[in-house]
Amino acid sequence: RNPSNSYRPPKYILNAANWEKFTSLSNINSETIRSSSIEQALSYIVNTIIEAADSSIPKTLGKRRKQSKPWWNADCRQAYKKQRKAWDIFRRYPTTENFINFKKTRAESRRIQRRSRRAS
Repeated sequence: RNPSNSYRPPKYILNAANWEKFTSLSNINSETIRSSSIEQALSYIVNTIIEAADSSIPKTLGKRRKQSKPWWNADCRQAYKKQRKAWDIFRRYPTTENFINFKKTRAESRRIQRRSRRAS
């Protein structure tokens, strides 16, 4: 992952919003819209809504994304997918054969991950 992609921008927490405050702050003056150009009217509407949202809806903190392991590759992903599939089958149909199959695929997945770690 590149560094510019590792930042998660803040988002509005809509469940914690004060909708009464938002409604009162987002009142748009129709006279201002009629007396201005389309670009100015659009800018006025957008700014009014954004300002109302900023003051009445809390935001999440902009956090850094969790860095992926540099050794994790397509082989690891595919082996892990097989392991999950074997686990799902064993969970639904808990037979000895399915358990052995799960153990084998888990061992293979671990082997591939270990090899990938050593190679990186």
